[in-house]
Amino acid sequence: MRDIYYMSFNKKAAVFYYRHRKIILICINLVSVILLVIGLAVTKRVSRGGEYRTKEDLAIYIHKYHELPKNFITLNSRDNAARCNESTKRCIIGGDSFWNDGQFREYGIRSDQCFQIVDIPDEDYTVYNRGTKRMVYTINTYKVRLFYSEDNCLTFEEIRLSDIQKARNIWLSIFLGYFFTTCGFYGYTFGWNKQYADEELRKYKEKMIREGRI
Repeated sequence: MRDIYYMSFNKKAAVFYYRHRKIILICINLVSVILLVIGLAVTKRVSRGGEYRTKEDLAIYIHKYHELPKNFITLNSRDNAARCNESTKRCIIGGDSFWNDGQFREYGIRSDQCFQIVDIPDEDYTVYNRGTKRMVYTINTYKVRLFYSEDNCLTFEEIRLSDIQKARNIWLSIFLGYFFTTCGFYGYTFGWNKQYADEELRKYKEKMIREGRI
């Protein structure tokens, strides 16, 4: 009995699809484009050569390019600029070595792993009034690990790229789920059940002819 029920459902689904397939395909493709565009629109992006200040932008930049943006200078560069009367108004301190004394062991990082440190600027930040927000990072081959501190490196929390791009990941997951669902729908109706649809549509057309509707 169950097989007969599902057979009937398959036939109805196939016939419905083939009767309205143009509209269905337009709607399916339109929704796919909308989901993909939303996923791309909420993706945080950075470009090489740009100037960045926020924790999220810096994390993405370091992950992507394995270096700091051009608006970051080391402490030594700051001192050289002061001696040469060069402006450092738009600059942020970053790129100096950070002493790793084993505080990252809980994250699986050895105490001999080299780190670099950068400032995360507030609104009133200057290279001489640096605040307490810092980010340290280490690059091992192609793997980047970043840690953020709000108390001048007394405590840290790891920054994960998946958390920064959470909105993008959610929307792209929805898009992929929708994509594979529609692929399954196509296979379900177009491939396996086309024979039912062809026969039912033929009967439907003959009925329309007999009734003089076409």
